[in-house]
Amino acid sequence: MTKPTDAAPDLAIAWCAEPALADAIAAFFVGHVDAAYISHQELQEGRAVAPGQWHAELDRIIRDEVQAILAGPGQDRAIAIARAGGAMVGLALVSFRPVEKAPGRYAVVDDLIVSPAARGLGLGRHLVDWIAAEARARGATRLFLESGIHNDRAHAFFEKQGFARLSTVMLREL
Repeated sequence: MTKPTDAAPDLAIAWCAEPALADAIAAFFVGHVDAAYISHQELQEGRAVAPGQWHAELDRIIRDEVQAILAGPGQDRAIAIARAGGAMVGLALVSFRPVEKAPGRYAVVDDLIVSPAARGLGLGRHLVDWIAAEARARGATRLFLESGIHNDRAHAFFEKQGFARLSTVMLREL
């Protein structure tokens, strides 16, 4: 769990371990992302069919992904849910990976979504800080993420949270 904020005194963040929440998590995801969110990850994993175009069955794809994460007791992927007033206001899908050629581990924020109504209240910052603390507790020394090229608002947010631009991913259709 995390500490409450002034904006949301009852904010709670925790890892989800309830497979029954897969539909609600998928609905939250699909209901709060736009085409600017799409990055190479969404294309590589079949969530999107082209830059700027989600797959027609995005809800099923996300639900299946969430069910797979919640069904396994593995330590390599997890879902964090932020709640305020009992309602889901944010979520993050996070991967934990070993570093094969160096000691330690790293974590990847695969997805981070805050509901539009909760944006600007500090909830995203608390979610990122919570994920970073959890990653450190698991031995991670680095936290990565990637974001769609046109997701400027998210880029500004992540830079304020201490993330730095590291590379450019390019695509060539064949």
